[in-house]
Amino acid sequence: MIGLAIINPIYFTCTMIGVMNSIQLNVSIILGAILGPLFYFISPDWCVLIGGFVAGTVAFVIGEKNVS
Repeated sequence: MIGLAIINPIYFTCTMIGVMNSIQLNVSIILGAILGPLFYFISPDWCVLIGGFVAGTVAFVIGEKNVS
């Protein structure tokens, strides 16, 4: 069961790295990798969700500013 919890994020990370062709994907992956462990000290139970949400939101805003 623990193996599935480890393989799933690795699979999605490898998939996203394979298609990193936009600034939004680059920022979301890099920022998510940085913020996830940092949010672990604030809330170990919610660190992945909060880190992903914040990284995705920041990447979306950066991507929208680059378009216009």
